[in-house]
Amino acid sequence: GVNGDEQKESEPAPSAKPKTSATVHAASTVSTADFKQSEDAKQSSDQQIIDEKVFSQLWSMCETASPGFYRSLVDKFDESSESDLNQIEKAIAAHDGAMIGSLAHRVKSGSANIGARHLTDLCKILEANGKAQELSNMPRDLHDIRVARDNVLDWLRSHESKAA
Repeated sequence: GVNGDEQKESEPAPSAKPKTSATVHAASTVSTADFKQSEDAKQSSDQQIIDEKVFSQLWSMCETASPGFYRSLVDKFDESSESDLNQIEKAIAAHDGAMIGSLAHRVKSGSANIGARHLTDLCKILEANGKAQELSNMPRDLHDIRVARDNVLDWLRSHESKAA
């Protein structure tokens, strides 16, 4: 109608509009899908799945530890992260943002300890959104985290033969 035409003449194009509080709030809800799109190119190399510097430090510990230490680290990460992700799934169904945030923090910490930078970043987003009760993207975000976790485990297991 007339109001719509007047608005188009008096305001800049929608892409040039300054952010309103509504668009700022919408932009502050980050999804792992948004992060994943910007990170896809970086994920093409092994170095991005596991930070080489952290892995090198981890490797040094494994060389001086008892046989099987590396495998036990990988197994512990696998078991604890799987358990936490299953609990996150239940917390999503219960709309329990605080629990999601707490569990995502645990997975984030475990991921950081082994140098899984991308997985750590995805968990950081899930943690923040859980604590902020921004639950709308949670199922997709959890799926993205599971895929990243599987990539990390594949990478770690493919390097296990070096530790044997």
